Amino acid sequence: MGSVRKFILLLVVLVFGGAPSGAVRAADVDTEKSETIVPLPDNPSGVVRSSDVETNRTSESHGIASIAMPAAIYVSVRWIQSELELVRVEMGKPKNTQPRIALKNAAPREVYFQAQALFRKANRLSFEQTRERATEPLAPKGLIAPADVLDVVQAALSRVRHVKNRLMVKESIKEVEYDSKSTFTAIYRAIVDASRQVNLMLDRRFSPSDVFQEVTLAVGYSARLLSRFPESTRLPNAPPFERGKQPRDVYRRLTSCFQSIQTIASRSGLDVLSLETSEIDLEHVSPSDVYDIAALVVSELDYLHSRFEGLEPPRKVFYPGRKFPAHVYQRVGILEKQLEDLRRLVVESPNWMVEVEADEARGSEK
Repeated sequence: MGSVRKFILLLVVLVFGGAPSGAVRAADVDTEKSETIVPLPDNPSGVVRSSDVETNRTSESHGIASIAMPAAIYVSVRWIQSELELVRVEMGKPKNTQPRIALKNAAPREVYFQAQALFRKANRLSFEQTRERATEPLAPKGLIAPADVLDVVQAALSRVRHVKNRLMVKESIKEVEYDSKSTFTAIYRAIVDASRQVNLMLDRRFSPSDVFQEVTLAVGYSARLLSRFPESTRLPNAPPFERGKQPRDVYRRLTSCFQSIQTIASRSGLDVLSLETSEIDLEHVSPSDVYDIAALVVSELDYLHSRFEGLEPPRKVFYPGRKFPAHVYQRVGILEKQLEDLRRLVVESPNWMVEVEADEARGSEK
């Protein structure tokens, strides 16, 4: 593929958010070194200089190659971070100083749900500052493709820019640097960093109530998965209520749930993200951090759920009203029981997935 064609296709990806939704398949990596200057979306003056442009995803149904899609997503996230810094300074808000989350082997689906969390926080920031909010991009049906991730990231970018414009921040970002070999793991980390920063800029930061709502969704997914086993209890009784719990307690319990999911996936011949929980500073965990790990749990349960054609989706969940960490801890206790039961059943019946497609391709990690 010539450098001119690659420039045009990369421009399409960055300006229009990738190919329209359709079947996305992994393609052979085709690397060609070139120096390209590409205008960023909605910012004619901004430029991104890229090299080692590569093709690693193709939308076959539309015939449009998503050139260097991971890098295109990373560019948009970096742009969010740069715009956020200008807004943060204008608002006089604190800067996020938390250490980066330690993980590896992230895939588009996991990044997608973190991008959703980022969009929701950016949308709340928009509402607080402008009294305007946007509609969340519709979730794709079936396997999540990189173009789906880009759609949500660009929607978050739009919210941040909307706030910046309404606050009449005159400074502008001229360009951002990025690595054309960016992995989805690097994108995941960058999104979490941006998400944490947005949360610090909110008047009403993400709270245990938001986490409770996300955990309830996870409980719904687990109940649907347990329906594959007629002898299982889909919705166990809640454990005893324990007062005085802190966000770190909920976080620790959610990581235990995630470890159960890792076992379930491994026994099922599937691959999931690897989270280094030992490096997490639990003393400084906020409800926003707990929400992010809950979103990760939901992303993996959604993936397991997607392996079964015709399996009913979980019921829609709604804002539960004021909740404390103790309420969320109890709700996670239900999820913990479900996943322990599911893990036991899957260990006994590792072929529980009657029709399992090949796991989605993952990029190489350094």
